[in-house]
Amino acid sequence: MKKIIAFAAIALAVAACIYFVSAKSYIKIEKTEIDRTANVITEIRRLGQWEFLTVRCETMVDTVRSRTLMPDDRLARIYTGAMRLGVDLDKAPDTWIKTQGDSIVDITLPAIGLLDDRFIDEAATVAFYESGRWDAAAKEQMYAAARRRMLAYGLSPANLDIARQAARSRFTTLFSALGFKHINITFSE
Repeated sequence: MKKIIAFAAIALAVAACIYFVSAKSYIKIEKTEIDRTANVITEIRRLGQWEFLTVRCETMVDTVRSRTLMPDDRLARIYTGAMRLGVDLDKAPDTWIKTQGDSIVDITLPAIGLLDDRFIDEAATVAFYESGRWDAAAKEQMYAAARRRMLAYGLSPANLDIARQAARSRFTTLFSALGFKHINITFSE
């Protein structure tokens, strides 16, 4: 009797398998293509700051303080720094890239600017000549004067134009590699 029950159970299991295999399945599998370009553009924006030009400069600032019946106090300091010019994509508008087919109608990049306000290397600042006593306020005034001179040199129209051209070149190369044929780049000023 046990053999008959086991045989019947096996036969029932085989019949059930045949029924399920031959029945139509309502599961439908489709292959969809995901547009990688949108994901890549989002990732590019997440990079934040892009440096396109580094301007290294050095300036000397000196001052003299005259005192009655005493020798003049003199201070001369040499400041060095490196200004990084580029774009901060966190400042780009929400619609910074407009595409149409195989063309990028417009990429609007933020204006080229200084990426880090603290560009003077204070550890490399050298007192070239110092006589008399100088307080921290006087040294801070000299630091501010050095900063103004370096900014005037580093943010010159020629340097900003070089950085703009480098940005155009790199973004054109990047989006050409993504398959875009026509790319127009502008800067918000």
